[in-house]
Amino acid sequence: MKKFIFLISLLSLLAIFSIAKELFYLQLAWIIIGFISFFFLSKFKTHNLQPFWPFIYLLTIILLSAVFFEPETRGSHRWLTLFFIRFQPSEFAKPLIIFSLAGLFSSFANIRFKNIFLFLAFFLIPFFLILKQPDLGNALVYLFIFAVLILALNFKPHFFILVAVIILLTSPILWNNLAPYQKARLTSFFTPQYDISGEGYNALQALIAVGSGETFGRGFGQGTQSRLRFLPERHTDFIFSSFVEETGFIGGFMLLVLYLFLFLKIVSYLRDVHDSFSRFFIIGIFSQIFIQVFINCGMNLGILPITGITLPLFSYGGSSIVSTFVSLGIVNGMRETDQQTIAIN
Repeated sequence: MKKFIFLISLLSLLAIFSIAKELFYLQLAWIIIGFISFFFLSKFKTHNLQPFWPFIYLLTIILLSAVFFEPETRGSHRWLTLFFIRFQPSEFAKPLIIFSLAGLFSSFANIRFKNIFLFLAFFLIPFFLILKQPDLGNALVYLFIFAVLILALNFKPHFFILVAVIILLTSPILWNNLAPYQKARLTSFFTPQYDISGEGYNALQALIAVGSGETFGRGFGQGTQSRLRFLPERHTDFIFSSFVEETGFIGGFMLLVLYLFLFLKIVSYLRDVHDSFSRFFIIGIFSQIFIQVFINCGMNLGILPITGITLPLFSYGGSSIVSTFVSLGIVNGMRETDQQTIAIN
């Protein structure tokens, strides 16, 4: 796992240096902090914290609620300042919520159909707090994580029919709670050519960047869309487009192959752990990273609406980088702890 994380992080540094040199050292600092966190948590016996999952859940709710007491930033409440450190709680809440869900699910010896309503209530509190910030992208990530974890419970087919009905009935409520710009992003996805100066602008500029990269790219530092800033958020949400413009199809393909190997490595850890808590947590982290890569690359390629989701380990940003390293460190630690236990026995 470590080598794939290292290679993706290395490509991230190369991309940031090429498109936004002023952010290179900050990104390097976040990655170093991330690796320190990863190696520490790889040796830490996370199972010792399993009984405290209710307190971790409560802490997460407090963090997600605290952002509403902060001043708005670009029309949203997503940031929190503690001890002069400014971070995004919704990013760090990902491993915390997954940890809490794993603790909740594994606390039941036999999970029955009626328990789903408890699980749903448990999930909806942080989900709506994130949606209210508003942060549609991360809300969708949380929804996917929860859905995959529910699938892992192996319920009968009629349960999923009920879930589909609930989703259909609640969709109007979710739509009415979206901010106007979020609705515009979703509607403009289907007709970006009619809104090239509005919400469709980002999608079209991303496609231009990807297309102009062709097979081998324009070369590092030669991307016109990113360097001339036609491409918005070139170092965060649209860093994949920036990278493909400069490295071409070959560079983009290599990056996706590295993610594929990382996914396969995480999935392989499911064979190495033997307790339900670890299995649920690993499935949750896999779901989180997979859906973020899928949505981010999809919106950069114009096949999905723009929702403002970062590319894990690659996009610029301390909260996203460090929280992903923390998540993978816990996963690696669970596997190593289980292997050590087997060796001792």
